[in-house]
Amino acid sequence: MTLLVLFDIDGTLLRAGDPVHARAIQEALETIAGEAFPLDGIPFAGLLDREIARLALERHGFDRPTIARLLPEIMVRMGERYQQLVRHEERETWVLPGVRELIERLWARGHVVGVLTGNARAVARAKLAAAGLDRMLPFGAYGDQADERHELVARAREEARRRYRLDIPLERTILVGDTPRDIAAAHASGARILAVATGRFGVEALLEHGADAVLPDLRDTERALALLETIVVNDRRSDNRRLLDERANGYRGERDRAGGSAVAETHPFRLHPDEVARRARQFFEEQLGIPLVRDLAGYMRFEDPHGFVEIDIRGDANNQSRVTFQYQGYEQEVHQFRRLLAEQAQEETRQSE
Repeated sequence: MTLLVLFDIDGTLLRAGDPVHARAIQEALETIAGEAFPLDGIPFAGLLDREIARLALERHGFDRPTIARLLPEIMVRMGERYQQLVRHEERETWVLPGVRELIERLWARGHVVGVLTGNARAVARAKLAAAGLDRMLPFGAYGDQADERHELVARAREEARRRYRLDIPLERTILVGDTPRDIAAAHASGARILAVATGRFGVEALLEHGADAVLPDLRDTERALALLETIVVNDRRSDNRRLLDERANGYRGERDRAGGSAVAETHPFRLHPDEVARRARQFFEEQLGIPLVRDLAGYMRFEDPHGFVEIDIRGDANNQSRVTFQYQGYEQEVHQFRRLLAEQAQEETRQSE
């Protein structure tokens, strides 16, 4: 079953907040419209470049016919300016963890992979080239090709059909993005959406907006791949907080029998990952009698007919931890354990001072 997987760029493939991009937009507006255009207050996250330029022009009193006439010129000038300003390989260190590996695995498994981005085409292609991702993501739909993000899904599907002679159904089209606007575009177009909390929005916020699935990041290639390949065979959850597909995570339907909503939350702790794992076993197994099992992906997990708990412990360069809890039916136990970790971290901090 071939999938069409379309990645957002800023905040999903690359870290968000490209100052060269913002400068190119501003200079293009000033060159074409003939006056200074501060962009303060315009929410860039998830917007198309056409939308950003239109909002700036509207704020300065330009009427609709004038805006319609100026926008194509502004997009061209912005793309030219970005290409002039960004340097070869300048964005390679901006590529987020797990991105290259996931794209390679998707192609290796026979899926079609491109981009669906708010960046204008010239900006997007230059940005991907500077990051060393242009050959891995050879096509897409771009922010100067539509007025609304959801309209880009049809463009990307048509481009995939033309390029690869494949008619991949809409229900096997998946967006990967980091903002509520990515989620809204998927809903409006009928595509699926895997959201990642690698931009300005956390796991909880993305769940609230109705993503089909959410991951903290794309570091775990096999987990992300499993989600992408199973998300299309399940109906969109009526409860949007059911975070992950049962087959991808091994819950085998227990959460549906448990009732209620699955919850995900991520917290940092100033504790070594091994210490967090040790204390998890001590609390859940020794105190509560809940056996935690490490699955193939390395997550500590427990499930029964009443619900489930999954603990994903990540270490950083300072040997501190970022812990994601996913649970249903065991809210009190998870919250109690989280408080114990916070108290232990505070105590160790005091002792080290």
